[in-house]
Amino acid sequence: MKKPVVIRKNDVLLLTAVLFICLAAALGRLIAGGANGNGMILVTSDGREIGRYPLSADTEFVVEAPDGGSNTVVIRDGGCYVREADCPDGICMRRGRIDKNGESIVCLPHRLVILVSGGESGADTIAE
Repeated sequence: MKKPVVIRKNDVLLLTAVLFICLAAALGRLIAGGANGNGMILVTSDGREIGRYPLSADTEFVVEAPDGGSNTVVIRDGGCYVREADCPDGICMRRGRIDKNGESIVCLPHRLVILVSGGESGADTIAE
């Protein structure tokens, strides 16, 4: 014969506290996790600034490298990624989408650096 399950007052309080903490963490991540609309993309090639673009404006542009190569950069839906690149390794394309302060995409063969600046970082501090 099985014993009946007894739920005590402290069990309910503990379960409620754990659920509340999980809900608060998920809500905080949802609010702070995505792009916040006021971030900027800083694009440099061979150490020279090519341009600054807001994450809130959807755009697409091609960056010509000093060696003759090119990268197609896309800013869409509050994030940025490299859609096409003719570099031999393609790491910049595999990096994926960036949208938080301090995240970057680097293409070493073309000496291209794309950096998110401004807005919230999702971290307390970033050392530079």
